[in-house]
Amino acid sequence: MDIAKKAEHYKRYYSNSDGLTLQQLYDIVEKLDIELYEESFTELKGAYYYIERTKHIILDSGMDDIEKRFVLAHELGHAILHRKENCFFKKKYTRLKVSYIEMEADEFAANLLLPQDIPIDLQELNAEQLAMLYEVPLELMQIKIETICHRKEGGITRLS
Repeated sequence: MDIAKKAEHYKRYYSNSDGLTLQQLYDIVEKLDIELYEESFTELKGAYYYIERTKHIILDSGMDDIEKRFVLAHELGHAILHRKENCFFKKKYTRLKVSYIEMEADEFAANLLLPQDIPIDLQELNAEQLAMLYEVPLELMQIKIETICHRKEGGITRLS
């Protein structure tokens, strides 16, 4: 399964190669007939579950728009890549000992929210500066940078 190609399909639909906005993500949720709920949670940022042939996404209503955009893109990854799996995004995010489906959902989100390649003139910026520039969480930018590094030699190698 080529996760990047699946994400690019949705970006092309919106003619937005730089990454989708929160509103565009809400539009995708609606077009895919996914039930979306926003509630206040103490332990979860988001969840995806599939019950009675219906897809559901729940988001923590206490997140800011930048974090909400990431979590929604991540949960959309589950809806598209892991249709019948139930998945929960905990508040304490860590990529250590994470299942492959969580890593795939992160990769989908990174490809959905960021350009396919980080422009060469931005290579002097560190991961944190790039995350601020593209308005994504640092973890997501680190995933994208790792993807770029694996895809081509001489890519961005500095993660500070």
